Amino acid sequence: MSKMCCQQDVATTAPAPPVVSECSTVPRLQSRNWEPGNRSILNKLLRDYSEMPLDDTKVAVFDFDNTSLFGDVGKTVFRYQLDNLLFRLPPEGFANLFPDYKGTVGNRPYPIIRNRIISLYKALWPFISSNRRDIARVLSKYQEFYVLLPWYCEASRREQGLGPEYSLTFLARLLSGYTIDEVEYVSCMAFMNALEEPIGKQRRTVHCRDPIGFLESCLATGLRVQPEIADLMKQLRLVGLHCSIVSASNEWVVKAAVTFFGLPVDEENIFGIRVRLNEGEVLSQELPDNYPVTYRNGKVSIINKFLRKQPVIVAGDAVTDFEMLTMDQVSVRLLINHNKSGIISSLYSDPEILLQGIDKTTGSFRPHAETLER
Repeated sequence: MSKMCCQQDVATTAPAPPVVSECSTVPRLQSRNWEPGNRSILNKLLRDYSEMPLDDTKVAVFDFDNTSLFGDVGKTVFRYQLDNLLFRLPPEGFANLFPDYKGTVGNRPYPIIRNRIISLYKALWPFISSNRRDIARVLSKYQEFYVLLPWYCEASRREQGLGPEYSLTFLARLLSGYTIDEVEYVSCMAFMNALEEPIGKQRRTVHCRDPIGFLESCLATGLRVQPEIADLMKQLRLVGLHCSIVSASNEWVVKAAVTFFGLPVDEENIFGIRVRLNEGEVLSQELPDNYPVTYRNGKVSIINKFLRKQPVIVAGDAVTDFEMLTMDQVSVRLLINHNKSGIISSLYSDPEILLQGIDKTTGSFRPHAETLER
């Protein structure tokens, strides 16, 4: 990865992780806002490993979105693309992102939704390709596209015939045509913008022609650093446990974020949604062979096939992390409490889980297991 991202750009917005002298006999977490029981267990883990010989067969594994940071970097970059129409795919390439599916999406006929999105993109493409995006953004077609595309991404995730693995790879493939360095640059611009935003939701509505009708999209705003996680990663490294990230966002976006926010994770230990690279390190639309989609069981496959180390600690927040959080022989299972429903909520009362509460109004940890909603 290039060093386009300047960490100094976020120094005044994001609190720096606490500094602990590497000469300390036993690394310990700064108090900050850890739930006290969690902090005690994590400090015991650090103390135990500080007294052991270095063991390169062990690893600490973190999810990224809403675990290592508050917010979702993949969706942050997607919204920045939408805001600025930063797409490189020609219309025929964009159309290839949509599968041949005959069912419904969001209780509407999928073929009609697909054709409408593609039609809007074709209408906007002459402005995108000629760098007249400011003109495009005042058009009614752009306003409809701005709502319909994110609505489709969320609705397709809930459809059995499409599902999360499709919607996650769809977002990653929207960056097709960019080089790795260009993805890093666009990502850093999106992060700087999101750090200045309030934490919240951006809701937009549109009335499409029938049978689509009225639609509403909801996009999250704001990103925040989690100083406690940055500190935990640093202390784990001090006792000889290297950290890895396994994320359901575009891998190159996550790598950009790790550099941007200065997290102590080596690039080769960062895994996310991948696409094949063309000549010149240009992202393609094709998914690589023999590399799982980093969702649920796919995250476990990454750990087993690519990291090939036993996780000592696993941290996550959502259903994407369920199988990772319930792997065998994990000493510490840290679950960031986002008050989720579904299967992940079954872990909230599990005595083997360290449940860490947050304040969703500020995006920060709080010294409780419970989470405050907005």
